[in-house]
Amino acid sequence: MILYTNGCSFTAGGGLEEYVNPNNLPNQADFIKEHTWPKHLGDKLGVEKIINHGRMCGSNHRILRKTFDFLSQTEHDCKDIIVGIQFTNNNRFEYYESYSEFNSNGFNILLGKNNGEVKNLQENWKQVKVGRNEMGFTEYELDLLIKETEFTDRFLSIYQNSKIQDCYDTLFVLNTMQNILEKFGVKKYFFWSEYNFHHNYTPETESYIKKHFDLLLINNKMGIDYLKCAHPSLEGHKKISEILYEYFFNKNT
Repeated sequence: MILYTNGCSFTAGGGLEEYVNPNNLPNQADFIKEHTWPKHLGDKLGVEKIINHGRMCGSNHRILRKTFDFLSQTEHDCKDIIVGIQFTNNNRFEYYESYSEFNSNGFNILLGKNNGEVKNLQENWKQVKVGRNEMGFTEYELDLLIKETEFTDRFLSIYQNSKIQDCYDTLFVLNTMQNILEKFGVKKYFFWSEYNFHHNYTPETESYIKKHFDLLLINNKMGIDYLKCAHPSLEGHKKISEILYEYFFNKNT
C-alpha cells in the first residue's frame, strides 16, 4: 500500500524548520519530511511508501490539480493507494502564467506550447493568497503582482472571504475531490482540515456536506500543540496523525 497526501503548510511541515540546527540546513528538508503527520500516519499504517505533495501556501485548487496529476500519471494501482487530503483556506488560489517572454517582434510567446501542443509546466503555476503575495515569487513576478494587487485584493477579498462564498467553495472542492478519487478507483481516502478554515455553512450546504462527506475538522481543543507561527509543532504533527488514525482507521475496529 501507498499513502499519498496533499495539503498546504500543515501537511508540508511549515514551521518545523525552527527545530533544525542552522549549521545543518542542507538536511532541513529531510528532517521536516521525517516529522510531518503523513510520515507518522504512514508508519502507523505500515505502508510501503509515503508520497507527500503538500506545499507551503498551496491552495485548494493546487491540491485538486496535483492530486489529479498524480493519480493520472502514477504506475501504481489506485486501489492500492490511500489518499489523505488536508484542505486549506479558500482565500488562496493559483494561476497559470502562460505569457512570460517576448520574441524579436515584441509579441508574447506562449510558454509550454510546441507544435500546437500545450504542455503543463509546473514552474508556471503561481500560488497567491488574498491580502498578500506568497513566498517563492521572483522579482519580476512580485512587480507584476504588486501592480495588480489593488484591484485583485479589493475584488477577491469580497469574492472569496465572505461566509456565503466560503461554504460553496468548500462544497465545490469536497465534491470535486471525492469525484476524482472515486473515478480513479481509490478505495480508501480521507479528508480533514483546520476548524478555522471550513466551518461557515448555510443550513443547506451544512446538511449536504454532513450527509455526503466525512470531513474531520481539527483544532487545538484536541490537544494539538502549535508553534508561534500557528503551525503544528513536532508533537502537534504526532497528535494529528494519532487523531487521523483513530478517526479514519481505528474507530470501527
